[in-house]
Amino acid sequence: MGNKTLRLTCLVLGLMAGLLGFGTLGYRLTEGWPWLDGLYMTVITIATVGFSEVRPLSLHGRVFTMVLIFAGLIVVSLIGTYCARLVIDAGISNVLGGRCMSRQIARLKAHYVVCGFGRIGSIVCDQLHRAAVDFVIIEKDQACVQAAEQQGYLVVRGDATSDAILRQAGIERARGVIAVLNSDADNLFISLAAREINPAIKIIARGEEPGIENRLVRAGADVVVSPLKLGGLQIARIVLEGHQDAREDLYAVGPAGHRRDLDP
Repeated sequence: MGNKTLRLTCLVLGLMAGLLGFGTLGYRLTEGWPWLDGLYMTVITIATVGFSEVRPLSLHGRVFTMVLIFAGLIVVSLIGTYCARLVIDAGISNVLGGRCMSRQIARLKAHYVVCGFGRIGSIVCDQLHRAAVDFVIIEKDQACVQAAEQQGYLVVRGDATSDAILRQAGIERARGVIAVLNSDADNLFISLAAREINPAIKIIARGEEPGIENRLVRAGADVVVSPLKLGGLQIARIVLEGHQDAREDLYAVGPAGHRRDLDP
């Protein structure tokens, strides 16, 4: 829930609670009614449902009822005004925000198009942002789109396998495209489309299935990255480094600074 929505909700609840409390207390003081009767009379008066009074009203009670009616009309009008303003502001913000983002994307040149803002795509975008490299994200999942927009990234919502969406992200002017969707087939299709639209573009594609690397290269990818293979290589490197450290522990440095073998 946004800050504006939260403030509006608190305002509406506060006005309604204040009006109900004002009416209930008023009937309690002017007529001496029980609290529940006063609350019921307040509700039917504000709602203008046309029910008859709970009990006969005195002169003071009738005057207070008229005041309560006018107060209820004012409060309801204020609530309606604030709600309408919130809806209109949200609509204008979405329209203007979308146009502003489109203009920013249209001005980009030699940028990167990142297809997918999942676990890998978000890491890629974070590193590009840290390096001050221009990029545009293509993502069709609304939750991922909102997450990217909250970080201030340029986002095109849509299917990255669509030529129209790729062009909307400025792929003709892009330096490279990074296809990191979960589907190898989608990354393959993006590689084909990107190479066809921009023959000079650099294509980096994610591949998971065995044998997909050659297919992605034939489709136009310049670099194929397998997260599973990279993870395995990193683990193996850690193991080998630990093994090397263990071997070095078999040696000690002598008084003169020369290493000597601890083995007899």
